[in-house]
Amino acid sequence: MQNLPAIQTVGGVAVPCLVLERNRIQFIDFSNGAIGKVLEVPCRNIDMDSTGDAWAVPMKDNGVFTGWWVIPKAFDGQGNDYTINPPTYDSQTCFRVSILNDVHDSIEFYILGSRADFSNSCKSCCGAAYTPMPGVTAGGVKNFTWYIAPTVVIGDIQNQNGQNVTYWGVPTQPAGYKLFPVGSYNDIPFPTPSAGFDNLTTLMAWLNSNAHSVGSPASPILNWTLEGTNVQRIVATGGTTGDVIGFTVQLV
Repeated sequence: MQNLPAIQTVGGVAVPCLVLERNRIQFIDFSNGAIGKVLEVPCRNIDMDSTGDAWAVPMKDNGVFTGWWVIPKAFDGQGNDYTINPPTYDSQTCFRVSILNDVHDSIEFYILGSRADFSNSCKSCCGAAYTPMPGVTAGGVKNFTWYIAPTVVIGDIQNQNGQNVTYWGVPTQPAGYKLFPVGSYNDIPFPTPSAGFDNLTTLMAWLNSNAHSVGSPASPILNWTLEGTNVQRIVATGGTTGDVIGFTVQLV
């Protein structure tokens, strides 16, 4: 473990951070897909992992996002260089901080961003030149959304024509909200739309124009359709057996 460099301020200092996990409890609101919670994290009397920064890697197999796990930014001994390359396209940089409080209990945080970000934020706190942490405004408001698309392996289900199909839920769209698609094919992300869509018609048109042929090593052909009347779901037809597709529709 190693301590932060000397803080260039007087008195107790804490900075707002987007905390992904506190004492092994991950902050996930599965009702709206919100991940992380803004908390004040002290700059003094803390320890950080000597192993350095890490990747927060989403767990999203079998069509369900259940949380994330941590992989150090290092070689994994199996030929994967995670020093620069993320394990998945949607992995995020994070680091661990431990704090000893007044009652001698250890408080552990996993925080979005890097150790260098935290050091810079603590050094600059809290004057006019204050440097906010990633995912948090200077006023301590969350300004980052981590969109995660659950994945399934293609080939488990075929239609009557013998084509591979995957099924994806559609959220109920309250007034004032738009539909925002997020997806990937073999860990290659779909293009990111410039904004959400007013209805399913415009969403489906975008999918068939922008998520029709995405992937590796060969670009698969995916046709996107709607199925159902009162309760609707999105169907992706096509793709190669054994490949991995991810998809979700968020409300924005």
